[in-house]
Amino acid sequence: MPNQETEPAPTENVPSPQPHQDEIDALRTAARQQDMRQAQLTHLALSLEKKWQAAQQDAQLWETKYHTELGEWESLRNSPGLVVLRLLQRLRARLVPPRSRREGLLRMGASWLRIAQERGISGLITHLRGEARWRWRAVARRMGSNRRYRNQIIEIDLPAARPPLQPHQQTVEIIVCVHDALEDVQRCLDSVLRHTAQPYALLLVDDGSNPPTRDFLNEFAQEHGHVTLLRNDQATGYTYAANRGLRHSSAPFVVLLNSDTVVTPRWLDRLVAGLESNPANGLAGPLSNTASYQSVPMLSRGDDWAENALPPGYDIDRWAVELAQQANRHQANHHYPTMPLLNGFCLLIRRAVIDAIGYFDEDAFGAGYGEENDYCLRARAADWRLVLADDAYVYHAQSRSYSHSRRRELSERAGTILTERYGRSTIAAAEDAMRAGLPLLGIRARAGIMVQRAALIEQGRQRFAGKRLLFLLPVDAPGGGANVVIAEAKAMQAMGVEVHLFNLTKNRELFAAAYPRNPLPIHFGTSAQAEEMGRPFHAVVATWYESVDWLPASGPASGPASGPASGPASGPTPGYYAQDYEAHFFAEESVEHGQARASYSARPNLRCFTKTEWNRREIQAYTGVDCAVIGPSIDIDLFHPVPHATANVEIAHFPGTDPASAPIRVTAMIRPNSPRRSPRLTMELLRRLSRHYGERVEITIFGVSPADPGFADLPQDFDWRLAGLLQTEQVALLLGGVDIFIDFSIWQALGLTALEAMAAGCAVIVPAAGGADSFARHGENALVVDTASGEECWRALRNLVDDEFLRKRLAANAITDACAFYPEKAAFNILDCLFAEQNNEQSDKQNKQKAES
Repeated sequence: MPNQETEPAPTENVPSPQPHQDEIDALRTAARQQDMRQAQLTHLALSLEKKWQAAQQDAQLWETKYHTELGEWESLRNSPGLVVLRLLQRLRARLVPPRSRREGLLRMGASWLRIAQERGISGLITHLRGEARWRWRAVARRMGSNRRYRNQIIEIDLPAARPPLQPHQQTVEIIVCVHDALEDVQRCLDSVLRHTAQPYALLLVDDGSNPPTRDFLNEFAQEHGHVTLLRNDQATGYTYAANRGLRHSSAPFVVLLNSDTVVTPRWLDRLVAGLESNPANGLAGPLSNTASYQSVPMLSRGDDWAENALPPGYDIDRWAVELAQQANRHQANHHYPTMPLLNGFCLLIRRAVIDAIGYFDEDAFGAGYGEENDYCLRARAADWRLVLADDAYVYHAQSRSYSHSRRRELSERAGTILTERYGRSTIAAAEDAMRAGLPLLGIRARAGIMVQRAALIEQGRQRFAGKRLLFLLPVDAPGGGANVVIAEAKAMQAMGVEVHLFNLTKNRELFAAAYPRNPLPIHFGTSAQAEEMGRPFHAVVATWYESVDWLPASGPASGPASGPASGPASGPTPGYYAQDYEAHFFAEESVEHGQARASYSARPNLRCFTKTEWNRREIQAYTGVDCAVIGPSIDIDLFHPVPHATANVEIAHFPGTDPASAPIRVTAMIRPNSPRRSPRLTMELLRRLSRHYGERVEITIFGVSPADPGFADLPQDFDWRLAGLLQTEQVALLLGGVDIFIDFSIWQALGLTALEAMAAGCAVIVPAAGGADSFARHGENALVVDTASGEECWRALRNLVDDEFLRKRLAANAITDACAFYPEKAAFNILDCLFAEQNNEQSDKQNKQKAES
């Protein structure tokens, strides 16, 4: 069969099996993402492993500590000392039963003994005289017929704000006494030339310095026309040298400035402003790093004064500027603190004082030390006031003209002379006022957290600057919740976050009356308009259960932006600031209760956050929603002890005064329409207090209008003063001038007013139920009581009135502890709760872009 050739069949056009390039890129991207996730998981695993190892080490340490403590306890349990202690405890319980009248008498006797130790016999006699007077008056008032109670409506007038700092107008002569220590002298004079504005003259008194210092001073005086140099060939001592300078001076104001100081920007303007703030002010002094009771932030270390080294990253000028800013934050309610004594390292004196009382006492204090204390006491005896310019700071290198032992020797000698001259009680009272005076404690506490606040603000700027946030704040009256939001919003602004408020149109006038100094941009509208108004923001936060329904729905942003930045394309992050479990406010069968309960889960991806762990547990227990805890906060720049209204800074123990005659000031907030605030129990206990102590106590109540029908139903048959409904600044002024604040609420989710009272220098009583344990520690900075027991509330209140030392100790600890809750901390936590995920997504996107490039 012949071969046949066949043509191959035509082939079809088959597409190439190679994938498209975009599919390859997608696979590569997915692989990179998988690698990144695997790296993150590996990192997380390593981190967890390290934490587990650390936890095991901690467990071993605790186990070792437990066995050590157990061994020590076994040794102690079998010791004769513990047997004796138990016998004494049983004997004490038999002779002086707890909560008995005998225990009260024992405490009273112990209090008298302590007064005698601190103030001397004369101080105890003065105290007993005042105590006997008020007790007699209380008994007489209870036995009197036709008793008429003093009920008074009072106004809390805000004082004029401290005026803006102005250059001083009158000439000031600055006297610097020098004895060697050339490097210190050079630093001091250089700082004076750099930071002191005219008009001033510089008067140098060279008290027998060695040739290098003497020659430097001669050259310095020749180079500067406003400098006068006086010289003693032989050293005479500081007191004689200072008096020579004072006698040579003639200006309206004179400053005695140590040669081991460094002055700071506008130091003299600030000192003069403090002195001229009141015509009765005769002497003024600044804050310092080491100037005995004018030192910040620490007063002492061990058995010596603290030196207070500058914080890392700070020089003297920066520290001084920030201290001045700290003082000026609360100008609206601020007066210069009155002092019983001033440190002589930098002392501004009015010429009229020198004309009235003369110069330092050379006979008693010629060797140095004590001369300025004697001068201050003489000035006060002549009716001149001493003030602390708390916005001025002068660095003090501590005298190097004397050794440490020599300084201690001279100081003890001066103390003996002053005690003999003015009496132990006077000196003890002055030292107590400067060591534990509430305004000074407040200044030190706020200086102590100044660096942390600044660091947190800077960290917030780095993470959140440029974000835009809207708070839905439908309030028509001043209140704790709104106060917190505004204070924290101001802190966010300092971090570079643009913060706005939204309120309902119907609340416009009431909100303006309640917050006349509101510094934040605020928008008014209807609830329906709130959603559209919130769209341009990066986050919108509800602050009341009804406002959760006003949050913008997820989706692309729309509507005009009110600022240069616009909201994210996916819509703003929804947040809910739950400052209480609001369903508790309503009856369980009510519609409002159901709405409030449902609000915590009303929106998908709702970021809920709250103040305390207690409130987090409440919300989780009733709704299943877990909230982030951002922690308590208060406006510590607003709530602080008020100098002019605080008795222990007005120095009640000076000759001719009677500290026991000053009433103990007690205040409480009364909310007749809030049963959980226990308005009836509070008024009943205040009535009992008034009838028991009479004029020994002064009771002020606030938070209710005298025209409120609910107030008329409460007990009023005792002496009280009613301040009414107050603005936030008025509450701060009231709390800054009282001794005791009581809150007998059934529970408090936080107890904000009590925390504000602590920052203002009050001894407080708070309920055990609720979230007050986030800041209150029983017996340390507050009394925490079971408010279900009226008798327990009464015992706590009596303890604070009867025990002066308990009251002062709680108040002192409260000031320091409350300052730890500065608003920047909670503000940062809120921003982190709202934006941390966005920041992480942005960081992942940036990492992805870097990886692809």
